[in-house]
Amino acid sequence: PTDDHLGTVGGRALRALAIAKYHEVYKIPGGKSNRHVAEALQDCRAIAGNPKKLPDAEGKMYQPALALIFLCEVDPKGSKTQINAIVDYLVAQQLKCGAWSYTGFRELNHGDTSQTQYVILALWTAKNVGIYVPENVIVKACNWLLRTQSGPSTDNPNVDIAGPTRVVKSYFAWWMF
Repeated sequence: PTDDHLGTVGGRALRALAIAKYHEVYKIPGGKSNRHVAEALQDCRAIAGNPKKLPDAEGKMYQPALALIFLCEVDPKGSKTQINAIVDYLVAQQLKCGAWSYTGFRELNHGDTSQTQYVILALWTAKNVGIYVPENVIVKACNWLLRTQSGPSTDNPNVDIAGPTRVVKSYFAWWMF
């Protein structure tokens, strides 16, 4: 079936990550040599060098975020070039407002909370394996999330309800570890 997301690199990366982590956690040999893991590794590496293939067909950021998480978790040393390429792509895709969204909405500067969360998780995962992620990228994203998380317009995360940009001290504790 094509509606289960296994037709996308991101969907296959998520499935392969679950397989690899299962093998790792339960100390079962063969996780990285599993067919699904090996194919996802090849797919994620292949799209990393091609910015047109990083977002899925709808222009969402889930695919590059999942590819980044997968490469960082499964083969951070062997995929360092591809990891850096995806980090660079995601950093470049950040909207002026601090969020991420569909590539077709860049000029509107309308962020998408779900896609932003995936990208932040992916960048955090990259940072945890030693990849440089510019701090200002995360500060902008956190500020966007804070501005759009609660209040009278929670159904529209594109409305800035918190006023001027602010940074929460807990952000620094989270990002440093």
